[in-house]
Amino acid sequence: MSESLARLRKGQAVFGLMQTYPIAAVTEIMVWSGYDFVILDSEHGVADEGAQLDALRVIEGSSAFSIVRVRPGDESAVARYLDFGADGLMIPDVRTAVQAEQVARVAYERWTGGLRGDRYGRSKPNKGQMPLLIALIEAPEGVANVEAILSVRGIEGVVIGAGDLSTTLGTPGNFSTPAYLAAVERVERAALARGKILGAKPDKDSPIAGLFERGYRLFMIGRDMPLLRSVLAGTLASAVSQVPAP
Repeated sequence: MSESLARLRKGQAVFGLMQTYPIAAVTEIMVWSGYDFVILDSEHGVADEGAQLDALRVIEGSSAFSIVRVRPGDESAVARYLDFGADGLMIPDVRTAVQAEQVARVAYERWTGGLRGDRYGRSKPNKGQMPLLIALIEAPEGVANVEAILSVRGIEGVVIGAGDLSTTLGTPGNFSTPAYLAAVERVERAALARGKILGAKPDKDSPIAGLFERGYRLFMIGRDMPLLRSVLAGTLASAVSQVPAP
């Protein structure tokens, strides 16, 4: 188990990024910069398994841990990415306890067959150690069943998919409606009552300090491409500003 994952499981705060383009050099910059985890996005990002495997190799050589966000309903990916060596998985749009149980079963009963997860058959480094399984709650049905979902053995944490949840509630991008706030409160209450990890993407309306006080410990603080664009644009703007206007 990585140092950062051990800290998370002890209830300490960890900070990470979503990587949508699996470029190993970018992954190196992330972990060398001190991020605690990297989420490889196979749902909305570039699902290049060879490149993602290279990224996982980089993460494994650091103190950070890896999470792969798989596509909804893709149970084969659950076992495959764990066999590749991922420390955990983020499961999109979990709506029922049955869904959660299916994912947990595949994750814990997988057969590695000599893939990377067991050092190509050399050892069983994760024997007795559960992978980190994070459920994404993105619909009212998931909120209604969240207590049962988080009671499933193996589901260790939960993240609210804010954009998708607000959309399925009929108010896309509005995170202040009574229905949305009630849904968030219910998920938080269910997670804390069961000792589960709460994860979120902080923003100006939900700053890290406030989220931490409410029990959040897994902080997703950015994505690779928007951060790269921001730095590139800012660097250019700074350079241009130093040249006198004609």
